[in-house]
Amino acid sequence: MVFPKAVYDEIKSNWAGHLIDENSGDIKVSYANNIMTSITQEAWQEQGERIRFQALFMYAYDYDQTGFRNIKDFFEGAFVKFEDLKNSTDVSSYNVTDNNVWKASVPKSLLKKFDEMGEPGYGPGKLIFEAVDAATDQEITEKASYENISSEKMAGQAWSQDALRLVRINGIGISFDNTSYETYGNDYQLVVKDEEGAILALCIVEVYDDTQE
Repeated sequence: MVFPKAVYDEIKSNWAGHLIDENSGDIKVSYANNIMTSITQEAWQEQGERIRFQALFMYAYDYDQTGFRNIKDFFEGAFVKFEDLKNSTDVSSYNVTDNNVWKASVPKSLLKKFDEMGEPGYGPGKLIFEAVDAATDQEITEKASYENISSEKMAGQAWSQDALRLVRINGIGISFDNTSYETYGNDYQLVVKDEEGAILALCIVEVYDDTQE
C-alpha cells in the first residue's frame, strides 16, 4: 500500500485498527485507492495418489501474451493419447516409483500442422506437458536433453482461450526442430522427481504416423 506522508504518520501506530474493517476483515473502503499491489496466497497442492500427464497446445512462443488451448478444440480430430504402462512388460526397468510410467502418443499430422502455422520446424505451435496431481514443489522436466527437441519451462499465469481467463500453468513446452519428428527415435522422456531425486512419474513421448490413415 502507498500513503501520503501525513496519512502514514497518522496510522502507522496502529495499522490493523486504522486499515481493517472489523466486520468484513478486509481493507476499509476509504483506503482502497491506496492499494498498489494485491497478493493472493495459492493453496498448497499435495501429491495425488498417482501422478499422470496431460498435453496442451501453445499457439505462440510468447505464451504470457497469447496463450494456449486444448489441442482437440484447436485442431479438429487431433489429440495426444496417453497410455498407462504400469502393468506392461519390463516396466520395472525404468526404475520409477510404483511403476508410474506413461506413454504419450503424438500424431505426426499434428506436428505437421504446427509447421504450417509458421517457419517450418519452428512454427508457433508448441506442446506443453503438465504433470497432473503432482505436488506444488514437484516439476516436470526432461530426463535428459534431446538433440533435436527444444524445451522451455512454462510456469505462471497464462491466458486460456478456452476458459477466456488467466489460469495457472506449470509444465514444459517442447517443439521438434527442423521437422526432426520425421526421423525421431521415440526415446525422449519427461519425468517428475521428489526432493531426493527419485523419479515419481515418467512419460515417454512417441510420434506415430497417422498421415497414411
